[in-house]
This record gives sequence, structure tokens and C-alpha cells, in this order.
Amino acid sequence: MDNNFESQFNSLPVSDFSTLNSTRNAAFTLFKEIGFPNRRHEEWKYTSVNAISTSNFKTPSRQQSDRYDVSRIKQYINDDDINIIFIDGFIANKTMEPPCLPEGLTIVPIIDSFSNGFCELSCNLITMGSQSEENAFTALNRAMIEQGVLINIKKNTQIKKTIHLLFLQSGQQQDSAIFPRILINLEPYAEAQILQTHISDDSDSEHYFTNAAIDVALQQGSILRHYKSQIESKNALHISHMNVEQKQDSSFHYFGIDCGAKLARNSINVSLQDKGAHASLGGIYLTHNTQHIDNHVSIDHKAPDCSSNQFYKGILDDNSRAVFNGKIFVRKNAQRTSAFQTNKNILLSEAAEIDSKPQLEIDADDVKCSHGAAIGQLDKNEIFYFKTRGIPESIARKMLCQAFAEEAVLKIESPNIRKIMQEYVHAAIEGEEACQIN
Repeated sequence: MDNNFESQFNSLPVSDFSTLNSTRNAAFTLFKEIGFPNRRHEEWKYTSVNAISTSNFKTPSRQQSDRYDVSRIKQYINDDDINIIFIDGFIANKTMEPPCLPEGLTIVPIIDSFSNGFCELSCNLITMGSQSEENAFTALNRAMIEQGVLINIKKNTQIKKTIHLLFLQSGQQQDSAIFPRILINLEPYAEAQILQTHISDDSDSEHYFTNAAIDVALQQGSILRHYKSQIESKNALHISHMNVEQKQDSSFHYFGIDCGAKLARNSINVSLQDKGAHASLGGIYLTHNTQHIDNHVSIDHKAPDCSSNQFYKGILDDNSRAVFNGKIFVRKNAQRTSAFQTNKNILLSEAAEIDSKPQLEIDADDVKCSHGAAIGQLDKNEIFYFKTRGIPESIARKMLCQAFAEEAVLKIESPNIRKIMQEYVHAAIEGEEACQIN
């Protein structure tokens, strides 16, 4: 089972910091002990990872990624953003000028964070994720810590520009495996907006594996808006785990779009630890052919007077499949909780399939909570109405899908990010290549 990644682990350079080495070694040992999940595991009941466990992945080459035509990067970025670019998993510091960072914002390569005063913070964030949902993928990512960044925002600092983390697969390195690790810390009353993009220059055939992990700590009164676009190659495998810990009166807003990858799994675990914290999570997934996209979202209300909302939509076509598992936990002392969850799906073919599993676990008595799921098809009467106006059925179906998706996308507060997401949705519905960002 672990032979696929043994060579990659052994090829990691030995760090000068014993804490990092011991963390890696312990994590890889745990990875071998746990083993990849199978469908007997409740959390993976509807998603098989055989395509990952049986593939022979290899370490990408830095030299080969450096040969990428950097002029092509421009189509994926906005010059007004703070752009941090990874090519085949490597920070593109040799090909792009480092951005001029505003005062109060620190962005450092994750390896460097162990030597410039952020060692304790990095260690705390890295181990934070292991406390919520430990499995082979989270352990493997921690074992492979090498590429990624630490983002720290000082107290009372508002970052006006979008921080864009672009993970680009060049199309030059087949069967590679990358393990991005993003650590984010917002000090009290800080505010930021982050766009995380995973995209491939070879959107049709490049075969690779992305195993990403994001750890977020939001201190008192801080606000983070985090957006994620997954537009990987149609032959790629994408696993992502995000862990968020929120302190008093902090706010976390997340929106994700999935329209790429052959197999994608997004796990998001949010812990509302102090009173007044708020989390709002949403997303849309659009699947074609035999794609499989799985969203697992868990929000844990541990303190009183907190609120949360989940709103996810899916559009499934051909022989594709999707999974949505949304959980809300309300602990005994989490009185006056407000928590709502909605999942809506449209199946465009008889062969498409969705497994939707909303869950509520409430131990408090003074709460407002609800959850619901809906699965249906396009309204034939609406299609007939379009046809009577001279609009072909194929165009009518696309227009109805656009309208269905728009309800989710319009919840994005940032006009610029909303436009990007709308373009991705439009391209997926039209069956086109992913739209450019700028």
C-alpha cells in the first residue's frame, strides 16, 4: 500500500529542524498504520480511492517545472492581486518577481517558517489538523511537508488585495504527486480574502495526484473570506482537507467550485470554539462523464451564541456521481445556536447519481437548526416554455442550469471573485475549457 509513496518520503531532504523531522517521521509511520480508507469506512462509504492507492506516483522534478513557459501564467492571474504561484508543487520564485507585501502581512515558504520566528506557530497549525479528522491523506500530507506557505496577518490589519494561491500543473510531469500545505493565521481583528486555485495547463489528459491540506486559525474578531477553484485535469485525482478553528466573534466565509478532476474529495472541518463565532460555507460542483466529486463538511458548535450556514448545489450529467455529507454538531453548552444547511442537486441524465446525507447532532435545547436536501431534474414545463419561444432545447437546458447555479454563486460577496466563479460555472455548463482569470 505505502510503496507508492515510500520513495517520495525517503527523497525528502533532511531538515535542519528536529521538530519538522520528527513530525514527518511520526506522520509517515501513522500513514502506514492507518492504510488508505475503503468503503467499509463510514466516511468513505460512497467514495473509492483505489485510483490513488493502486497508482504509481513519483516525485516531480524542480528542473522540469522551471522550464515551464512563464508567459502562460499571466492568463491565470490578476496583476492587482498578491499572487503566490506554484508550478508542479514548487514555488515559482525563480520565474516570478516576489510580490510587494502590505504592512502586517507575512507570507513565507513553509520550510522557512521554522527558522524565522514562526516555528511555534507553524507547529501548532500543522498539528491542529490531526485533532479533527485523521486519515491516511492527512497523515501523508503531514509526512510530506516541504512545499507550501505560511500566511500570517497582524492584529488590526486589513488586507485589501486578494491573496491568490495558484497551484498550476504544467502538463509536463505525468504521474506526479504533490502535497501542498497552507497555514493561515489571522491575529485579533485582522481581515483578509484568499483565492486558492488548482488548475492544469493540460486540462484533458494529465494524470497526477494532489493531496492538499489547509489549516486556518482565526483569532478574536478576525474575518477570513476563502474561495477555492478546483479546475484540475479531467484525469487528475484531488484530495483536500481544511481545518478551521475560530475564536470569539470571528467570521469565516468559504465558497468552492469543483468542475475538474476525475476524482475529487473536499473535507472541511470547522470548530466554533468561542461565543459569537460565525461560519458560512457554500459551493457548487458540476460533473460530467464519469467524474466523482465528494464534499464532506462538518461544523462543530462548541460555544454559545454561534451561527453557521451551509449552502451547496450540484449539477450532474452523463455517468457522473457526487457525494454531499454535511454535518452540524451542537454541544451541550452551545446554547442559542443558529445552524442551517441546504443541499440541492439537479440530475441531467438517468445515469447520474448523488448521495446526499445531511446530519444534525444536537445536545443543547435552545437552538435554531434545520437541514434539508433536494434532488430533481430540469422542469419539463420550463423547457417547453423556452421551446415555444423558439429556443432550442439544448440551449434551454443550459440556461436553466445557469439560473440554478447562480443562486449559489451570488452569495459570494466579492464582485471580482464572483465574476471568476461565474466564468468557471459558465464554462463547465457549456462544456468549454476553463475560463481565464483576468
